[in-house]
Formats: sequence, structure tokens, C-alpha cells
Amino acid sequence: MGGMVAAICLAREGHEVLILDAGSRIGGIRGYHPSIHVTPMDMEMMLSYAGIDLRPKLTALDKFWRLGAWGDQYEFYSKTGMHLETKLLGVERGPRKTSLDTLLYDEARKLGVKFQFSTYIEDPKELPPRSIIATGLCPEMYETLDIPYEQVEGYYFVEKKKVRPEKDVILYFGDFSSDYFYCISLNGIYYGFVFQREPMDYGKLLQFEDLLEEHEGERHKWLPFMCRVPLKRFNQVRLFTGEHILSGSLTGMMDPVLMFGIQGALLSGRVAARAVTDPEAAMAEFRVLTHFYRHSWLTRKLVEAVPTIYRKYVYRFLRYDMGEFLKRYGAYTRPMLRLMDKGIPGYEWGYLAPNIPASEKEKDRVARFERVVARACSRIPAARIPQAIRTLKTMGRLA
Repeated sequence: MGGMVAAICLAREGHEVLILDAGSRIGGIRGYHPSIHVTPMDMEMMLSYAGIDLRPKLTALDKFWRLGAWGDQYEFYSKTGMHLETKLLGVERGPRKTSLDTLLYDEARKLGVKFQFSTYIEDPKELPPRSIIATGLCPEMYETLDIPYEQVEGYYFVEKKKVRPEKDVILYFGDFSSDYFYCISLNGIYYGFVFQREPMDYGKLLQFEDLLEEHEGERHKWLPFMCRVPLKRFNQVRLFTGEHILSGSLTGMMDPVLMFGIQGALLSGRVAARAVTDPEAAMAEFRVLTHFYRHSWLTRKLVEAVPTIYRKYVYRFLRYDMGEFLKRYGAYTRPMLRLMDKGIPGYEWGYLAPNIPASEKEKDRVARFERVVARACSRIPAARIPQAIRTLKTMGRLA
């Protein structure tokens, strides 16, 4: 997607653009799509920045997720009374007419962008200088470009039948995965995905499937999934590789905590297009959009250091008390939640921050908290991060 956004922006500026695609048609990695994704996104900001109206292919999710965590079942909204500025959207990826890929493809074709399918480039160094490389989650390119990565493994299902109402989203956390499972019904597709950033054996899938049948009354035909994400290191984000420009997932413009990547991929296309003619200005924009990557990366590592046995107690606290806690102490929780939101590139006030009226004093407290954390992160030597994480994990095991 980032590549097509870049192509659209460049074509509007009068450039002749050729897209080389390893696939036989538009729509991402064959076999993994169609798929449905849940993503935070500010549509107005995206329209003003990238200049592309994505609204026809985005579906607002009015209800928050129904959540399952370590055997407990509850709905975040109806039982806690929370009201969040979600801006959560459902979006389809793949070759179908209802997908975001098709919208971008049609817009690019209207502007004269040429596509050359079934063209695989083994060595990107053969491409002309300032060519844009946007291969998404394709595993091979990370090694070819020497980009540090984490390998994501999991299983997914896609069924073209109405099992649940449209826009009904379910999220599960548990011992079966160090990340999570989600499923959503949209555009006539019921899609589910369970994954983690480490090897995932079939036994864990069977464990989760029993849980899903117990609580949802469903069993599915699962297919294996594997990809790579550029979230390995503290200083991971990059816009350039040698004489070439990166776009999409390769840049590291993803949320390190929950791996939301749609917004970052789209914004990276606009930055990549600018890098063709003005690399310095593009780099300045890129730094702004990825400013909070390191904060979110550290947040993720802290979560990983917490033993699984303790995480379930956190969710039980959320079940009963989080709504009232946020209403009463929003001034203190708001800074932490806002920092997590900002881990999504370009996303300002978002899917976690509680929609509680804030006084000027509270807003000032948020700003001061952000400055303190930013200053602390800027002073942490990157070389010391791995040792710090190992220490946290050791402490977690001892606990």
C-alpha cells in the first residue's frame, strides 16, 4: 500500500511512475488475502496529508471489542461504561473490489501509473537510485536489505459466510499466544488471526481452538501464517537504504505494542514520494512521524517482561474497575495512554486515551509527562537496551 500511495503522489506531481510487482495481480501476498484488519486511523488527517480519500473503503467500528482474557469474558463498553475516542476502523486487504488495495490501484491507474506484474527483483541494488522499495511483510527482503526483524508466526481463517453481525469484533488474550487473537466480520467475510512474535506450534492452536469452541461455539479451518516485521531493535526506523527509499512496513512505521501498521504504511508512502525530490525535507517529516517509536518499543518490552501468570490479574482489574478508575483518575492515566497512542505513526489522540473532559491543568500535566519520558528515552544509549531487557525478563522469572 505504501508503494501505491507513493506512486499516486508522484504521478500527481508529473512524474512517470512504474510499479514492479512480484505478484500476478494487486492485493498483497497471495494466499493471505482477502483479510480484514482493525486499525486506528484519523481519516481527516490522512486525507489532508496524503491527499487520498480512503473513506469509501473504511468502515467505522462503533462498538468496542468484546474481550476474552484468561478465561474471563466481558465487553469493554457495556460493562465498564467507558467511552473512548476510538477512531477504530475496519479495512479489507486483498484483490476484491471492496478492498483498500483496489481503491489505491484504481486511483493510480487513473493518474497514468503503469504496473508490471510477475516481476521479481532479487537484488534491489540493481534498481535506479531513489527507487522506492515497498515489499510489505515479504520475508526475503529483510535479509536482502539487512533490516533487523522479528518473525511473526500464527494461524488464520477466512470464511465467506455470515457467522457474526457486520462490524462485530472479538479480541482474545491468553496463554496460547504472547500477542493475541482477533476476529471480525466485514464485507461478507469472517476473518480471524492468532499470532505471536516467536515460533507458534500447532499445539497452542489446538489449545486456543478448544477455548474458542467453549466460549463462541465455533471451530474453523486454520491456515499457517509467517511474516517478518521490523521491530527488532530500539533504533529501528529508517527511510533510506543506500541510494534507495523505503516505504511501508520496511520503514518500521508500525506500532510496536499491538503491531497496528495500516496508518503507518499509508503515511510512509507520502514521505517516500517527497524523498524522491527533497530527501532532507522527507527525513524531517519521517522523524516527526516516528518520534515516539522508541517509547512504544520500550513499553512492549516491559509488557513482555511481565510473567503471563500476572497478566490475567491485570485484565481482571480492567473488567471490574477500569471504567471508574479512568473517570476518577483520568488526569494521571491520560499521559501513559497517550504515549501508547503515539506509537502509531502520525496518530495523535486516539484509541486508548479516555475521552474525559480535560482542564488546562490536566493538559499541562500531559505535556510535562511527555517531555519527561522523551528526555529519558533520548538519554538511553541504544547499546544498553538489550541488557536492560534481559534484566527485566530475569526479574519477571524470579517473581
